[in-house]
Amino acid sequence: MEERFFKQPILKYSYEYPSTHWELDESGQPTSVASWRDVLTQTIETLADLELEAFETLTQEYPRFISPDVNRFRRNRKLQNGFYIEVNLSAKDIYRFYTQAIETVGLSSQDWVVE
Repeated sequence: MEERFFKQPILKYSYEYPSTHWELDESGQPTSVASWRDVLTQTIETLADLELEAFETLTQEYPRFISPDVNRFRRNRKLQNGFYIEVNLSAKDIYRFYTQAIETVGLSSQDWVVE
């Protein structure tokens, strides 16, 4: 996968949502995500690992997307901490939610980029 990452870069235009994405780890290397749902899951997992208080803020601000109740969502993914996230979302909605989530915990769009 890393070879494809470097040979086929994704150009990001400010006026449209990316249709393809690469998630990068802390060292800037590509990780293995296959969908926007994977991007959302990895983003929320990372935010939960950063600080418990920040994750609690997310659960209070976005109960429509994060909950300890497995039955709350139409289609969900279980996080490592036992919470669930809604993944029955379009790529555009996922992009919007994870952008709002990183800003809610005090990170900027430069701190977390999906291309």
